[in-house]
Amino acid sequence: MKKILSFVAAAFIATGAAFANTEMLLNLSTTPAATYKLGPSPDNVKLTGTQIGPIGMEQQFGFFFASPTNWLDVGISMSLGFDFLTKQTMTAKGNGTTEKLEDEGFGFNTYFNLGPAVRFNLGDMNSFFVSCGLGPEFFMFNGMNSLSGAFSLNFNLDVGYRLWLVNKTGFHFGFDIGYDLSVPVKFFLSGVGANTNSPSDKTPEYGIENGARNKIYFGLAFQFGDKSPDKFRETN
Repeated sequence: MKKILSFVAAAFIATGAAFANTEMLLNLSTTPAATYKLGPSPDNVKLTGTQIGPIGMEQQFGFFFASPTNWLDVGISMSLGFDFLTKQTMTAKGNGTTEKLEDEGFGFNTYFNLGPAVRFNLGDMNSFFVSCGLGPEFFMFNGMNSLSGAFSLNFNLDVGYRLWLVNKTGFHFGFDIGYDLSVPVKFFLSGVGANTNSPSDKTPEYGIENGARNKIYFGLAFQFGDKSPDKFRETN
């Protein structure tokens, strides 16, 4: 019983320390390239698709619970976002034929990621951030000629830079920029499609084989609590 109580107490202390040292980002993003491969369908047709997301919004949190040196923070990262999609290109190959469809319309992509994170602090003003994790993603696109959607579990890699312009005890503020890569590892729902000109004719369902979503983001960075340089300065 004492061991259980000790473990619970340690968990509460670690959680409190993490939330006392929290980084929050408010970002705008763009997705110049997102690709995915679907298929084969029951009639042995494969689809290769690309999407364009000109603008998106993302909120990211970093909970840092350890600072082993004066240049390193260790913790976990959590991000959630929403992208607007404006164009989708689908290429169907199978049975000796190739057909390409470029469709403009409206769609969205929403996602959530969670995983370990490290932040390398070069003095007070510069930080480099690396995180990897897993999270679900859902997208749907409604164009003039098609309706498509998918739900997947993605591996995510996030690499970013923070420029801290305001550095006060317990609070820091600046700007951030970064690159985010999401690669699907498992799919819970295959893509679906329909010809909007002929609603009664439904295209076959496709499984999703692979893909990658490349994203660039930039925005505002807030740090509530002390970074590793502050902690080591306080102890000296």
